[in-house]
Amino acid sequence: MMLMYRIDPSLGELVPQLGTNLAIARLTITLKNPVSQRSQVFFKNGFILGASKFILGASKFILGASKFILGASKFILGASKFILGASKFILGASKFILGASLAPLHFLTPCTEQYKYQYIVHYIKPY
Repeated sequence: MMLMYRIDPSLGELVPQLGTNLAIARLTITLKNPVSQRSQVFFKNGFILGASKFILGASKFILGASKFILGASKFILGASKFILGASKFILGASKFILGASLAPLHFLTPCTEQYKYQYIVHYIKPY
C-alpha cells in the first residue's frame, strides 16, 4: 500500500489517502479535470435548470404562436363578415334603386277611375 492524495470535494484541497489502482485512477481523473464534485453537481443542476428554462420558453413560444393563429383566424372571420355585410348592403341598395326606378310605373298602370286622380295629385304634390 502506498500513500496517495486525492482532492476532497468539500474542502477543495489535497487529502492523504491509502491508494489502490482505483485511487490512482481517481486521482488522475481529478487532476485532469480540476472541477470539484460540488461544482459538477452545480453544473448538472444548472444544466437541468437551463434545459427546463429552454422547454418553458419553447412552450411559451408555441402558446404565442397558437394565440397568433387564433387572432389571425378571428381577423379573417371578421373580414368575411364585413364582406358579407357589404354585399347585403349593396343588394339592398340595388333593390332600393330598382324600386325607385319602377315607382313611376305604378302611376302609369291602369286603375279604376276612383283612385286614378288621387294618385296623380299625390304624385304631383309630394309635400
